[in-house]
Amino acid sequence: MENALVEQNNSNQLSFDFADIQNKFNRSITTTDEVRTSIYAPVSKVSANSALYKNFVNNGRRREIECNFSDISGIEISGELLTQTHKDIVDAILATNDKILVNNEGDFVAHISMYKVLKYISNSTNNYKWLDDKISEIKRSVITLKPKNGNKKDRIEFNIFDTLYYDDDKKMYGVILNKRFVKWFIGTLTMDYRKHLKDIAVLSGKGNGFIKAVIRFFISQDMNSRNGKAYVISLDTLLEKVDQPRENDRQRKSAVGYINAFKVDLEKYCIEYDKKTKTFFYHGADNLYFTGPLKALQ
Repeated sequence: MENALVEQNNSNQLSFDFADIQNKFNRSITTTDEVRTSIYAPVSKVSANSALYKNFVNNGRRREIECNFSDISGIEISGELLTQTHKDIVDAILATNDKILVNNEGDFVAHISMYKVLKYISNSTNNYKWLDDKISEIKRSVITLKPKNGNKKDRIEFNIFDTLYYDDDKKMYGVILNKRFVKWFIGTLTMDYRKHLKDIAVLSGKGNGFIKAVIRFFISQDMNSRNGKAYVISLDTLLEKVDQPRENDRQRKSAVGYINAFKVDLEKYCIEYDKKTKTFFYHGADNLYFTGPLKALQ
């Protein structure tokens, strides 16, 4: 079908109208699943000497996370580790793209200005090689969502980007989105937080990756159905949700230290931490917009 995403499902062809797909991307820059399941590790960069990287390499370049989310029992990240910096870039690409287009091969393309993406995520707007390297890392990373039923056929596996190229006609870079990523994106709850993205992306200081993950986790909670009640979660549960190291007292104290250091930044997003009860209260930040999954045309 022209201008549609078509998937074979047993004997039925499921399709989505391309105008609806465009609208979904225009109104969203991330799935809520991405920031509730710690696909992106709670760090801004990975050191070769870190336990995170050593475990990744020793496990065959795989990061495995157990979770209890919706119908997902676990997540596997392979090829390259994904960090909060990679998340900054993915979201900035979707935030600065004017409109998702389809090329002659049926690929979904986001046309971007490298300058605008860098302006979104950093104070430097001329470090194109760094951005190109990071996009290449994102391309090499494979995300696998494992279903609770244990059936390998029901696994969802995808890259986010397939290719980055320069479009001579448009005088812009084109990022080809993986079709399986597109299908996952349009089939789930998504969020637009672009009015906050710049401030989150430029957070700096020790522990900033953890704090980015915390903020993204909280703002992904759709508060419209809570009738004004706060979203409440314990420190231990939050550390588990964002996959922050927590095996010993030293790691837990480090996490609390980061929370205290970034207290003002957390409060900007209506996130409060009660030290006595070791509990978080989220009251709902402004300028967040949620879009439900698209329904396939039969």
